[in-house]
Amino acid sequence: MPTWFALRMKMALLSVLLFLIAGATHGQSRWVITENSTKERVLPHAKMVKVDSLITPQQATDAFASGAGETVDGPVLGYIDQYVWLYTTVTYRGKKNAEFYLELNNPHMDYVEVFEVRGAEIVSHGKTGDIFTFKQRPLAHRNFVFPLPFSPGEEKQLLMIFYKPGSSIEIPLHLWAPSAMSHRDYVNNLGYGAFFGFLLICFLASAGAYVVLKRVLHLWYALYVLSVFLYVLVNLGLAFQWLYPQTTDVNSIVHVSLSVTIFVCFFKFSQAFLPFQQTLPRVNAVLSGITYYFLISILIGVATYPAVKKISVYWLPVNYVIMLVGHVLVVGGAVYVVRKHRQDAALYLVAMCVLFFFGSLQVLRAFDVAVITSTDLNLLMVGTTFELLILSLALTLQIKKVYDERNALSVKMAQQQKELLKAYVEGVEKERERVSRELHDDIGSRLSTLKRHAGEGNVLHEKIDELCTDVRNMSHQLSPATLKVAGLRHLVTEMAEETGSTTGIAVDVQFYDWPADIPQEVAHHLYRVVQEAVSNTVKYAQATELDIQFFKHQNELVITIDDNGKGFELTDAYKGIGLKNMQARVASLQGTLEISSDPTHGTSILIKGIYV
Repeated sequence: MPTWFALRMKMALLSVLLFLIAGATHGQSRWVITENSTKERVLPHAKMVKVDSLITPQQATDAFASGAGETVDGPVLGYIDQYVWLYTTVTYRGKKNAEFYLELNNPHMDYVEVFEVRGAEIVSHGKTGDIFTFKQRPLAHRNFVFPLPFSPGEEKQLLMIFYKPGSSIEIPLHLWAPSAMSHRDYVNNLGYGAFFGFLLICFLASAGAYVVLKRVLHLWYALYVLSVFLYVLVNLGLAFQWLYPQTTDVNSIVHVSLSVTIFVCFFKFSQAFLPFQQTLPRVNAVLSGITYYFLISILIGVATYPAVKKISVYWLPVNYVIMLVGHVLVVGGAVYVVRKHRQDAALYLVAMCVLFFFGSLQVLRAFDVAVITSTDLNLLMVGTTFELLILSLALTLQIKKVYDERNALSVKMAQQQKELLKAYVEGVEKERERVSRELHDDIGSRLSTLKRHAGEGNVLHEKIDELCTDVRNMSHQLSPATLKVAGLRHLVTEMAEETGSTTGIAVDVQFYDWPADIPQEVAHHLYRVVQEAVSNTVKYAQATELDIQFFKHQNELVITIDDNGKGFELTDAYKGIGLKNMQARVASLQGTLEISSDPTHGTSILIKGIYV
């Protein structure tokens, strides 16, 4: 009996001692939640042990019980190639059963497992990570989430293990009420949808600009936006959830490859956006070397990922240093270009500053700065959105500038073309006037003299008289002196009557609301066009009817010329000098000339677009 009593006393004293040790060891890691708790940070209540090799949960529990645990300063643990164990105790003071979600807001951990210590028994609540398929997760979520049921007054001793070799380990842990977590996910999903939609619009706009403008700048910007789109999709864990849920150990390869791809596209875009090749050729050469290095790194990393992963703890810092050098060169070059008064470089620097600001806030959040952790917004996504908005604005201004230059050049070329047409038409008219004067003054006078010498009453006199009449008519046709006096209506009517009397073609001329006071230059060119059209009909159409209509619609002058002749092939007609002269005259008046012809249905000419 005394022996039994002594044994009981020793056990009691040992239990008290163990309780005191446990209290000293875990006193800072205990915390209380209630049914009103929505979101609790885990790390302030946890202890941490790092070991070089994998140990059993019991060994980890014994290590914490022996006082080996250390406090966790923040979620960022840095580059360590060790297994990280966390221990915490949480007490539920609610009045009814409840369930909470333990969430690791980092979907890129290789191995995660959560245990519950129940006295001598240790129970697993699930294991997951990048080395497992998505379906093996305890809860179908982009992050690693473990459901934890609680009963009133229950105290849970939680043991967790994390492993991510060759990379920086971050363990942002929170305990969520399911309703609060669902609301957070709902709001986040709305933001993600808007963000990805914006990136998609930027990508399509840039790709379209590249197709239209053929500028490599827009191609690199489209690739940069696309790489950001895919990187964020992977970084949030959505790619693993929706694109390749059945694969294992692929998420890390894709994540690293896309991060390097972003920098390659960004540097190439910067080289195309800023005039480095003209202003800073040496900086441009260094940036090209950096991009080639990263391209080779991507190929080597994908081809030999297992080997590269073993040395990544040394290789990744080197890459980060090279990336930093590249960014310094790009930003420094942009500052230099700004001094040359370039608006594009100023917008580029503003975009970089905005991204740096929000990126710094995201880093502060990673180090558990309380002011930053009070919001659930993905600050890097916010910064990226503003960055791309500013860069898209800069590209839009560049496109506008290009189009303004093209439009100015088009206006200048159109003005030159107009001046050339005007000079051509004036030259033709001067030559017509010269030939008309020669016919009237020289040839006509000689024929009149010859007619007097030929005498009257003989055939020669009659032929010379006919020739004089033809020369006089030709002279008047070449330069109608009565246009200024009689006007367009009179001359066209006179030409129609003369054509009908000499050729037998029924020529019908109609004027509808035709103004009598159109400018002299317009009337002159229109007369010449109608004259050429009538001449062509007489020479080639073999028509019996010719209909000419002049009318005014609002301020637009319209002329239609239709015949019932045999028509012609338009491809042959456009080779003739007569049609070219007609087109030149109409174009000099800012109008258009349209011809419709068919060998069996005659020819129709429409002149429009001349405004007075």
